[in-house]
Amino acid sequence: MKKQKNAFTLIELLVVISIFGILMGLVISQLGGVLGTSEKTKMQSIMRTWVIKLKQYKSHYGYYPPFLYESGEGVATMLNDPEDNQNKFLFSLKGKEKSDTGWSEGNSFEDENRDFKEFHSFSDDEFDADGNLIAYQSIGVLLDHDGDGAIVIDNSLVDEIFSSLSLEYDTTQMEKLESLRDNFSLINEDIAIFILSDESTNLSNLFSWNVEKYLLSD
Repeated sequence: MKKQKNAFTLIELLVVISIFGILMGLVISQLGGVLGTSEKTKMQSIMRTWVIKLKQYKSHYGYYPPFLYESGEGVATMLNDPEDNQNKFLFSLKGKEKSDTGWSEGNSFEDENRDFKEFHSFSDDEFDADGNLIAYQSIGVLLDHDGDGAIVIDNSLVDEIFSSLSLEYDTTQMEKLESLRDNFSLINEDIAIFILSDESTNLSNLFSWNVEKYLLSD
């Protein structure tokens, strides 16, 4: 009597391969989501660290870096507009100028940090491959100008934020935000940093303040 061979048929192999392919697709999809969330969490942590260091700057000088006062309250100062804003931001917190070869002594932006004091030691993780701050072209800074401890966001910027959030939140959530527009427009901070959308990193809707509290159930 011939022994029966234990082997997969072609159909069984195809079924196994198909199932394996489906499972791998699910794993990769989930991994992609986790990695994306990880990058957003990392960048938000960096932004909140900057806020802390800028507050230390204010404790030392009695005011925030002068270039941040060039925009009105509720109007964002963008780090890429003009291009020197990024360099002023770096000098404000580092007390040194950044170049392709590293940090160096210099006084091109002395008005932003006249004591050349280091408030923040920037790490490599905060820069992209070109030596710029990660997503610097999309980073905006809001400042409390009148010293009342709160920032009233300009209506046009609120519209931009709502438009950006609508890509992530459903209609019901957005309707709730609209109903709380006056509250949403007020940030109980004296300085805040945000990114609405950055093409180079695919980062979006990152805020140093808690936007999501307006979406919580009553």
